[in-house]
Amino acid sequence: MWSFKCGGKVREVKVWNDLIAVGCEDGWFYLFDGNGLIWGKKLTATYYRGPFNDVNVLSIDLKDLLAVGTDFADGKVYVFDLDGNLIFERAFVSIMGCWERPKDVVRVSIDECVAVGAEWLKSEVEVLNRKGDVLKSYEVKGGIRDLKVDGDVIVGTTEHLYVGRRRFNKPAFKIFTRPLVFSSDDGVYTLKNGLKAIRKCSNPKIDVSKDLVAVSSERTALISLEGEMLWEVEEKPENVFIRDEDVYLGFENKIKVFREGKKVREIEVEGLPVYVGDFAVTVKGDKLFYYQL
Repeated sequence: MWSFKCGGKVREVKVWNDLIAVGCEDGWFYLFDGNGLIWGKKLTATYYRGPFNDVNVLSIDLKDLLAVGTDFADGKVYVFDLDGNLIFERAFVSIMGCWERPKDVVRVSIDECVAVGAEWLKSEVEVLNRKGDVLKSYEVKGGIRDLKVDGDVIVGTTEHLYVGRRRFNKPAFKIFTRPLVFSSDDGVYTLKNGLKAIRKCSNPKIDVSKDLVAVSSERTALISLEGEMLWEVEEKPENVFIRDEDVYLGFENKIKVFREGKKVREIEVEGLPVYVGDFAVTVKGDKLFYYQL
């Protein structure tokens, strides 16, 4: 286990293979691996600067590149290579008459292109190539809650799910692709053979494996992509994760592991689990903790 004290409160964590990207308040963001810090950088507000804090990192994504989105004090997306070299940056600004204001860059996603979700007054999705050139830009209705690039650009808002040019009249809060599964305010849905509810519950937390979905609302369940209930337990964690057929429930300072509906392990940790796989990442304020499982 190792820990690291960041330059601001941790807001976003993304994991890709054995790499961990972390975005924080006050402009700090970092790249780690299983041995600890690889590099870290601080962004500085380019538009507004408050008396007590600098720009905040609102969004981050990680693959073979690292993308960082900032709040209205800066209103930009930055894309770096994994050595920390800046490839490009782009500003997002709303103009009202003779007045302008940077947008909040609330979601970023990297694949063959870079998709950016920005908000203020209206919600906008902009798709860039890996050099920063704009491929397309369009408005979406509602606040942006999730954004994925996987062939199509997939956007979840408080009003709709957008898959490329198709729009579905269902809010989408957390999106998984291959298969396409998403959480909404009233349950879990797939687009397999059309829009279909596979579990009805209130504001669920979900995680998805190849053909299974872990769902946590008032209780926690493991279901199939067809909605078949495999098991259910009376647990209500802060976060839920699935690896193979094991379900990991994340509580403050604790991870409970369930297999076939029975608790098989309980792991004490520091802070709240935000990722569980071959290793676990937990967060407590400005501190990041890494546990090898």
